[in-house]
Amino acid sequence: MIITYCQAGLLDKAVVFLDELRTMVGITDRDEVKQLFAKGVFNVTVGYCNTGFPHKAAALWGELRSMADIIKEGISPIGCYVARFSG
Repeated sequence: MIITYCQAGLLDKAVVFLDELRTMVGITDRDEVKQLFAKGVFNVTVGYCNTGFPHKAAALWGELRSMADIIKEGISPIGCYVARFSG
């Protein structure tokens, strides 16, 4: 699964990512989502290409960090903030 937010306006919507993820897999329990990450069910790449990243996406990053180990985090060649999550 690849989730990328590269336009102004989408960053504001990024905070609902986990709710959308839970809806897609038909579950509502965050612990259950965490277990799926641990099993490697989700391999997620999240990118941000907007100056609003530091404050607008902070909530999303915090939740993702609590749900999976970060394998790679940094700035990609095109200037996006990128993190890769895997079980």
